[in-house]
Amino acid sequence: MISLDTRNGKEIKFLGKCSELIGIDDLVAHSANDSMRVQSEKDVIEQRESLLESIENNGLREPITMYEGSNIIISGHTRVEMLRKLGVTEIPVVRLPRTANMPKDGEIDPFHPDVVHEHSISNKRVDVSIQGRYNYARILMEQEIENFDSDAKAQGQIKTTDKATIVKISGLGVETFDKIEKLRFGYQKIEKDGSKYEVPARLDLYAELSDPSKDRTVEGQFKVQLKDFKEANNKGFFLLEEYMNDALKNLNLKKIGNAVINNVKSIKNNAVFEEYPGINWFENTDDNYISSTLHHMLCTLTCVELNNYFTMNNIHRTAIQGPKQSHYDILIMDRDKNVVNSVEIKTTNGKTEWTSNTIKKGYTLLFAYNKEMDRVFSASTYLQQTHWGGGVRGNYNLKAETIAKMDDVNYYMGDIELDNHVYRIQKYRID
Repeated sequence: MISLDTRNGKEIKFLGKCSELIGIDDLVAHSANDSMRVQSEKDVIEQRESLLESIENNGLREPITMYEGSNIIISGHTRVEMLRKLGVTEIPVVRLPRTANMPKDGEIDPFHPDVVHEHSISNKRVDVSIQGRYNYARILMEQEIENFDSDAKAQGQIKTTDKATIVKISGLGVETFDKIEKLRFGYQKIEKDGSKYEVPARLDLYAELSDPSKDRTVEGQFKVQLKDFKEANNKGFFLLEEYMNDALKNLNLKKIGNAVINNVKSIKNNAVFEEYPGINWFENTDDNYISSTLHHMLCTLTCVELNNYFTMNNIHRTAIQGPKQSHYDILIMDRDKNVVNSVEIKTTNGKTEWTSNTIKKGYTLLFAYNKEMDRVFSASTYLQQTHWGGGVRGNYNLKAETIAKMDDVNYYMGDIELDNHVYRIQKYRID
């Protein structure tokens, strides 16, 4: 055990082994260390305070690491900082032998590959904030890439493989690094339907990552960035528009409803009963199969009717069925193929409410068929997020009671009535 010299005469013990003792003022912090040690997370700050208390009461257990003939600290920056606070004037050091790639004498380049490798290993052993690791990765990129612009995003300035290598050295995940970059510089968002838009940088959210009082996470800030942008710019759902109001009010949903029933009858009538006797495509089958068939027909025919209306009224819009995995069933495109509105079609077969995997906001057509598929209810409305019940992904519901209490619902066939304190969907018989 060694008692380290202090300015205040207080005894601070060193319990480990070292090569030598060096005056604390002769030590040089690694030039990237200040940027890396951004203490943005509460647990990091708490652990530093715990280290200070431990050294004061129980002594220092590990020495500081430095290369031979160098004053640059490789590992132990936090320990040195805590020792300074305690008034310690001499620091126990273990010397690392220089590698074959390093110069034999003179100060070592802090960004020499071997130094960076050893420094990164030491930093993985301690709790460093995510923001600090991000800063470290950016500094390494500046050293690695000639003319690297520190005020621009890394993408486009560095190869993907090189970026992944450097980010790994910093102890950060590539996905986390990219999300911080998006907060700082903005990014282009590409939806599953192919639509694109620019999400601007959010320097306020980026700055909060360095504020321990906020206790923010990268994932949380990233989600806020996109959520705020979508709400401010109506991305992900579309607002009411006069031409859409008129188009849905003038849709001949009775014609569409009849056409679906006739298509179902046609499928039944054309089944090859002689070769496969007893086959009936819509009996003793999964309700999902029936609903999916009806839903596909309704989407296709509604697109035809919407486009007929747009053409007749000289409205430069086109209705198409949403591509696979599109958030909405029908997308409304302008002349330049931009998605400018949407229509969701909800179908139920023999049930009293509509369900959805995700909350759908905007123009909606509602259909309800009975089990025999000779009666149908149809209506159009504009749904808000608050109209949906449930709350667990995959299990949102839209009840008949909710529709009945809405002000702006256009009923085409059938109605919703209150029967003995229960709201029931009344279906009309197809002519």
